[in-house]
Amino acid sequence: MPVQWGPQEFDDMDFDVLMVTYVRDNPDFLNEAIQSVTLNQTIKPAHVVVVVNGPIPPRNEEVLQFWIESLGPDSFILVRLPENYGLGYALNAGLESCNSSWIARMDSDDLSVPDRFRLQTEFLKNHPEIRLLGGAIRTFRGERLSDPLTYPTEFEAIRKFICRGSPFAHPSVMIHKEVLIHNPYKSNLFNPKTGSSNEDIELWFRLVRQRLPMANLSEVVLLFRVTDSFYSRRSLTKALDEFKIYLQGIHSIFRLSWRLIFPFVRFLMRCMPSGISFWLYRFRNTLYRYSS
Repeated sequence: MPVQWGPQEFDDMDFDVLMVTYVRDNPDFLNEAIQSVTLNQTIKPAHVVVVVNGPIPPRNEEVLQFWIESLGPDSFILVRLPENYGLGYALNAGLESCNSSWIARMDSDDLSVPDRFRLQTEFLKNHPEIRLLGGAIRTFRGERLSDPLTYPTEFEAIRKFICRGSPFAHPSVMIHKEVLIHNPYKSNLFNPKTGSSNEDIELWFRLVRQRLPMANLSEVVLLFRVTDSFYSRRSLTKALDEFKIYLQGIHSIFRLSWRLIFPFVRFLMRCMPSGISFWLYRFRNTLYRYSS
C-alpha cells in the first residue's frame, strides 16, 4: 500500500545537511562546500552530517576537524565507514544520524548559493504538500560560470522529463526524511556491495512512480563544479547499471512506449570518448534549458 503524504507545516530550522566525503575529494573544495552550507547561508541548518566513506587523507581530516571545532560536535556530526561502500550506502548510513524532519543534500565539491535554504524553506512553507524540492543550478569550472540550467518545476513535467535525464540536480534537493526512510537509496544492480553511481535517478523513478508531491525552483540554488573527470567515459558496468535503471524505470511508469528509446541513446553517449561526451553534454544542457 503506497504511503500517503499529507500537508505538513515546515519549521525554519528543522533541516539537516547530509554530505558524503571520500578519499579522492579535494580538501579545498570540501572546505568551500561546507562553508557554503553553514557560514555563508542566510538561514542555517540545524546540523551538518558528513559521512566519511572510508579512510581519507590527513589534509581532508584537518578540514573536518576544523569544522568540528568551529561549529561544535553536536552541530557538525561525522559518521565514519570502515571502507568505501558507495554513495547510496553512505547516504543511508548518514540518514540515521539526521535528527531533523528535512534533509538538504549537498556534494563535497559544489557550492550552495547563500540564499539556497531561504528560497527552499520559504517555498516549502507555502507549499506544505511538497516532499521533494530541487532547484536550478549553474555549472562552473575555475572562474567560468555557465548559464542557469533549469529543471521542470511541476510534477507532470517532471514525470515526462525523467525519460530523458535526471529531473533533479541531486545536491540541490531538500527531501523529507520520512520519504527516505520508506525509500532508501539502492546499491548497484549488478554488484550491490560496491554501491551505484546512479542511486539518484533510481530513487527519482521510484518516487515519480509513487506520485510523490515534488517540484523544482526556477531560481539557482547551487553551483555545480565540473572537473576533467566529469566528462570521462564511464566503465561498462556503470553504463549498464544506468541503462538498466532507465529501461526499468521508464517501463514501470509508461509501460511499452516510444520513450524506451532514450536509455539506448544514453548508453551510446556513455560509451563515447570523453571529448565527444563534453560537447554532447553541453548540447544537452542547451536543450534542457529551453525545453523544461
